[in-house]
Amino acid sequence: MRRITTIAAALVLAGSFGACSSDSGSNDSDTSTTTDTTVVGDTTTTDSLAGDTAIADTDLPDIPMTAGTVKALQGEALVAGCDGTKILTINPEVTLTDVVVTTPKYDAYTPDDNSTGTGLDGYFVADQDGGDYSGMVLVVARDGATDFKPGDVIDVAGQLVEYYCNTQIEATTVPTVKSTIAAPEPLVVAAAEVGTEAHEGMLVKVEGVTVSEKVTGGYLVTDGLKIGFGLTFFTSMDVGATYDVTGVVNYAYGEFQLRPRTAADLKKQGGGTASAITDIQGSSDSTACTASSIQNLTSGLELEGVIASAKIVVSTSGNGLDGYFLSDGTQNDYSGILVTVPATQATNFAVGDNVKVSGKHTEFYCMTEFGADVIEATSGTLTAPAAVALTSGMAAADLEKYEGMLVTFSNVTVTGVTDYNESQTDAGVLIDKYAFDATFTAPVANTVLTSVTGFLTYGFSNYRVSPRSAADIVAQ
Repeated sequence: MRRITTIAAALVLAGSFGACSSDSGSNDSDTSTTTDTTVVGDTTTTDSLAGDTAIADTDLPDIPMTAGTVKALQGEALVAGCDGTKILTINPEVTLTDVVVTTPKYDAYTPDDNSTGTGLDGYFVADQDGGDYSGMVLVVARDGATDFKPGDVIDVAGQLVEYYCNTQIEATTVPTVKSTIAAPEPLVVAAAEVGTEAHEGMLVKVEGVTVSEKVTGGYLVTDGLKIGFGLTFFTSMDVGATYDVTGVVNYAYGEFQLRPRTAADLKKQGGGTASAITDIQGSSDSTACTASSIQNLTSGLELEGVIASAKIVVSTSGNGLDGYFLSDGTQNDYSGILVTVPATQATNFAVGDNVKVSGKHTEFYCMTEFGADVIEATSGTLTAPAAVALTSGMAAADLEKYEGMLVTFSNVTVTGVTDYNESQTDAGVLIDKYAFDATFTAPVANTVLTSVTGFLTYGFSNYRVSPRSAADIVAQ
């Protein structure tokens, strides 16, 4: 199949081509008209290109130009050219069919006090069959309230725009999710090959690149590649360290950049310092904690364990935090911990999944947590353990050993309910909804429970049992 099926007539090629390059130089005083003859199937068409010197057909790459694909729009934009100082509308009516979303939503544009216009949300999308020229930016009006995730399949109607030489489609109607597929795998390329027009907008991966310096807007790595900021994740890298980096290729400020989507897109070679859950929970920073604040302690740690709970919502402030209770697979003292994960990573682990986590030890007002930068599945064989039976009236120092673990108390009487919908008990612990959901109702005063099971947490100077579901609360 030939590379061009549609070329908008009378396209103006202006200024510096920037990301959409041409072997022919521009000439602002040139007003002549040239013709470009293109074979489409068995049909020959002639299109007029007015203004600066057109890109010769012989200089164009061989791009499959199936209608409704990103490749077709990238090819059309390539023919039209661009101006790094302007926003150019290449085609006011274009469509994409069955493209897959490759990034979480990010802030594409928010007007400030000195600017006008409506807020825009951004995504990167791609043809499902991949290949060169298969990715691009999609922008959608923020009032459309979209929240696409990687793997969502959508159709898009909009206009094709060169935004200072960054090719994008601006949706004129709000797309909706048609289906969901496995999130696409990145194309593995050399660092020197990222900054090419063929990879603009695509999800790619570079391996074994070393950070040379931190610069404005990001970091420079091997072969001068820039790892840039710009999506929901604020990139943080160590100068001198070596990484495998996944991200989308974006053209901005006259240069190509690789922009990671989440912390999981940065894999530091050599990893962090191997640790055990018991090392963190049993440390003096945890057992002797008295701080009425958040303490960010040791970073660069790695844990391996088994997921012991369904995903819970830890925080909704900012971009949000999700959480999992993680176990080393035993019922030993100090063998469980709460792992927090940025909600933007959209994780979906299940009880029994074995994972490896890189991050830092945090004491959240003396509730021991592990703040994950990266969490990924492993092929481990650990099994989530059954609940540990505890007795009523245990001292705080003894309860501390079981923080983050699944526990059970038997023959418990509810003595009251707090203003925060927590049950007070004669077992010396509260019963709360932390690991539950919005449907949690605290057992009322004088209720006698045959047993209550849940994860042992600490907050507001009290140890608490957080049931997983209503089945964990067994009344007599």
